[in-house]
Amino acid sequence: MSSLHKEQHQRRQQQRKKRGPYTTKACTNCRQKHAKCTGKAFCERCTRLNLVCTFDDSGQKRGPKKNGKLSEEVYVPNDLRNDFDRNPMLVSAVSNAVQSHVSTFSSPLEYPQPDNIDDTY
Repeated sequence: MSSLHKEQHQRRQQQRKKRGPYTTKACTNCRQKHAKCTGKAFCERCTRLNLVCTFDDSGQKRGPKKNGKLSEEVYVPNDLRNDFDRNPMLVSAVSNAVQSHVSTFSSPLEYPQPDNIDDTY
């Protein structure tokens, strides 16, 4: 590693230390402004700006659902909807195709296992 790379690496490390720890829950004001929040009862930003510091405790979870299942809802353009209305067999065919893709993604990946464990080393 060259001396220039070492200096850049050291600067990045120092910047990370200055940033401080991340908080798992930001107050409403900081979240709306995408600002750093200390996560304490009265965060530093709200105190400095004389804002009311509140935390949304609605109980709603953010992010993807934990069950890992894909949604079976499929977007169908309007011109294709007319085709589906006229041809119920088409609906069945598309539904089966979507179902096969969903089951492919929801099943674990299978890898071939070696016949003899000693052969892998």
